[in-house]
Amino acid sequence: MQRRLGFGDLDLGRGESHLPGAIREPPGEEGLAVLTLILISVAAGLLARTARGRNLMRWSENSFLGGLPQYRLVKSVAEGLAQIENAEDLKPALVNIEDAWQIGLPA
Repeated sequence: MQRRLGFGDLDLGRGESHLPGAIREPPGEEGLAVLTLILISVAAGLLARTARGRNLMRWSENSFLGGLPQYRLVKSVAEGLAQIENAEDLKPALVNIEDAWQIGLPA
């Protein structure tokens, strides 16, 4: 018994090469997406170095990004890591917390 799906005699069990053209991805689409993301990132980095870019970043943090708890969490963690990385007098210590040894930084 043969069933028609509107695509002719389509056998769905044989793989992507037998799919209709509207479903297949064009070749190189993933590479183009990665290249586009890299170009956008570089452009954003160059813009952030200018005075206009710093003003835009400050405005976006004060207007809508500052209201997102996820953004505030990531920003505070990044600032904490930057402070630890720049501190020269900190010495790591091995600390026993709840029957587990962890690396800690004494105050």
